[in-house]
Amino acid sequence: MMSARFWVLVTALLVTFSCCGCADNTGRYLPVYTNTPRISTLGFSVLPPPGQGWYERVNRDSLFYVKKVDSETYSIASRATELHFNEEFPEINDFLAHVKERKLISVDPSLIRNVQLFFDVSEKSERCVRYRQCYEDHRAEGSHELSAQPFTNVSNTGLICVHPDNNRLGIDLFYQERQSSGKPTQSFASEGESFLASLSFLSLTAQR
Repeated sequence: MMSARFWVLVTALLVTFSCCGCADNTGRYLPVYTNTPRISTLGFSVLPPPGQGWYERVNRDSLFYVKKVDSETYSIASRATELHFNEEFPEINDFLAHVKERKLISVDPSLIRNVQLFFDVSEKSERCVRYRQCYEDHRAEGSHELSAQPFTNVSNTGLICVHPDNNRLGIDLFYQERQSSGKPTQSFASEGESFLASLSFLSLTAQR
């Protein structure tokens, strides 16, 4: 069975995985034709976001998805990335602290403003943290179709999980919405939430 490595966002961010049957598609966005599970060799499984217009790309350890939308002021993309931790996390609070540090945004405050970060333990697993990053992106003025407004509102909503069978293996998956300021709100967040909810853990012990 062939496998390739996984995917980040157009003009933004996205994530990485190992995807069965995708080796020839590495580095290219192709339409999502099937809703079959994408399997990581690290013991994770996800489904593509539901709905029409999604495109998929495999890139090393990440899977990227971007949705074609009929809008000049809104975009959505998602990503799943395999993680290798350099440390173990004996308690969930240790892992929560790690996620907070990992997701801190350190950039010029004149370009990224009004940053808000939210973290909580997820019901998905005792070693999963749900996070949300919200900020104003002032870097893109004059550079793309969302630049007609003075800035772009960005939100990243995701999960970081440790594999139940191996504390050194993990996954970070999220979806990102970008919305021009001052424009009516459009959202396909429900499709992003379905992507997060599709995460499953595969037994590593059964593979030995």
